Amino acid sequence: MYKIITQRFEFCKQTAKKYTYNVHVTVYLTLLATLLGGCSLPSATPATYSDEFKAVHEAVTKRDGSSLLQFTRSSDEMVSAAAWRALASTPTAPTDSVLKMAVAAGSDLAWFALSTRPMIGDQLRVLETHAFNNGFPRGLIRTLGLQGDETTGVLMDTWSGSIPAGHELESEFGLAMSRIAIRSGAQAPSVDRLLDRSIHATSVQAARSWMYALYRSNTLLLNDVQAQKLVNNLGSFGTIDDADVRRTVFRILAKVRNIAAFTLYSTSDLTKTDTRTAVDVLRSLPSFSDSDTSSKRLALAMLEQLIKHDNPLVVGEALTVMSQMKLEPLEIPVALVDALMDKTKGKDNRLYLRALSERLSLEPRLGSIDSNFVRNLAIKDPYLASDALVNLIYSRPTHQVLTELMPFAESDMHMHRMAAATILNSFSRSLPQVGASKQDIDATREVIWNMFSTPNRSLVYTLFGALRLPEFRDEGDNERTMTMLKSYKMPEDIEVYQAVLPSLLLDLGTNSVSLADSMASYNNAALNRVILEFVSPSVRERIDSGSPSVVLQGPDWTMLRKLGAKPTLQIETEAGLIVIEMDPIRAPSTVTAIARLAEAGMYNGIPFHRVVPNFVIQGGDVETGDGFGGPDFVIPNEPSEY
Repeated sequence: MYKIITQRFEFCKQTAKKYTYNVHVTVYLTLLATLLGGCSLPSATPATYSDEFKAVHEAVTKRDGSSLLQFTRSSDEMVSAAAWRALASTPTAPTDSVLKMAVAAGSDLAWFALSTRPMIGDQLRVLETHAFNNGFPRGLIRTLGLQGDETTGVLMDTWSGSIPAGHELESEFGLAMSRIAIRSGAQAPSVDRLLDRSIHATSVQAARSWMYALYRSNTLLLNDVQAQKLVNNLGSFGTIDDADVRRTVFRILAKVRNIAAFTLYSTSDLTKTDTRTAVDVLRSLPSFSDSDTSSKRLALAMLEQLIKHDNPLVVGEALTVMSQMKLEPLEIPVALVDALMDKTKGKDNRLYLRALSERLSLEPRLGSIDSNFVRNLAIKDPYLASDALVNLIYSRPTHQVLTELMPFAESDMHMHRMAAATILNSFSRSLPQVGASKQDIDATREVIWNMFSTPNRSLVYTLFGALRLPEFRDEGDNERTMTMLKSYKMPEDIEVYQAVLPSLLLDLGTNSVSLADSMASYNNAALNRVILEFVSPSVRERIDSGSPSVVLQGPDWTMLRKLGAKPTLQIETEAGLIVIEMDPIRAPSTVTAIARLAEAGMYNGIPFHRVVPNFVIQGGDVETGDGFGGPDFVIPNEPSEY
């Protein structure tokens, strides 16, 4: 997990018309994902922002769709571009109006603004006609792929027949048709069409686009004839030597448990293969868990090699796959996991804990756990606490589980409490399933209520669901809940209200009407959705769906002029420097917010609270540090066409 430890986040002086913010953090590196790629920025930003450009963003903060539509007609390209981008996330502008303006403009930005809006048949027919009559604009094909229906798919299937392999639009058609196929269940276009075009594609990008649906969909599977057709054409598959294409073909064949997938890789070379290939191969192996003996044996051979990979991300994924495949000790030698534990203990403790967890599931040996070592890991590094606690409580009786969790549940450190809450939530839900005694359930519920004694929205949101289980309900819970609710307020603690209201509204009977009315008075759309789900029809008639009550914070133009064309956010970590080039033209409110928080030192000591290897890192929760908080303002969504 990533965490900031050095208490310094300074606002640097302007150099060469750039501002740079430095954040000093220490990172436990599982993977440093590419944060930016393929984006381009204006070569220069005007010294001043025009009044019309400012007016666009004022309309954004007011959710004024009508004004944004008018701004799309501006002769100032920067203004019209900003208006189109804003319309992509401004639902108050009627779709019919956006459609009419987009068809008139015919620009890629106009199609981008339209691509985020669900459309009905007549609207789609207008776009299809425009696409055919205007030579299939690239941006419009993308929009039809994102929003089109089965009729759109049939038309695209026909149109694509006139697009030869290697045509500049081939990749656009392939991706659009794949997206429609995923939504429509491959009624249109057909799987055969996607398969044929991918096999005969001459560019890597086109091949991947045609295959997108075949490997991304969980329901779109090749039948035996189609799978054999793909296998028969592997030798003439012009792009198969590309690493991305080969990975994709492997996943497609693995989904249907076709043993030919294993011919795409040499088992002996897997320990040195690139990370993306290794992870993709691993994620496909569970498909062979219930296959015939020979297929499963090949899958296990790959797994045994990949668990020896040099990259800890690959090894961690191998452990996950091992768990998913529900393997027996004889299928994966326990000695293999033992060797990994010996290799990582004290060096890569997160991986050590993952290996220990798998070791216990293969052959529980509670006496062999170095409990003191594991417990100290949880104490010293709160980001390891959850993984460590899982191992400490493995197969333990309830009283021992609670004894292990209590020091963390009562800790002064928020991340320790959150680790205990996460474990306690899962543990509580398992008790009824294993037939736990009322005494054990009562003891567990009291630990949960005690954790609520100090207001903490994160803990309530994480744990309250367990108290809604029938076995955990007790007389007086509603009164206890109402008393607890008085410690929170709207809209800051919306998560608490979302967590507790379903239980209260279901249990209070006729008294739920007054509670629903009082909650609806907040006029909060998210909260009203919860209320409307649990109240009677007569109450629903009196409750509006709720309009957004949050005031959006717009750009600070003085600050943005000072920042210049390409302000840079720099995050120094023990694993290296992360540099993020910000774009004040496309995202002035976002850049303003980051710059303002950085200048105020608000990011000091704030962790990256969520890390998903090979996917995303999330941080910046300047209030609670765990993703349940934030600053005291809200900015508008600023989508980009890239």
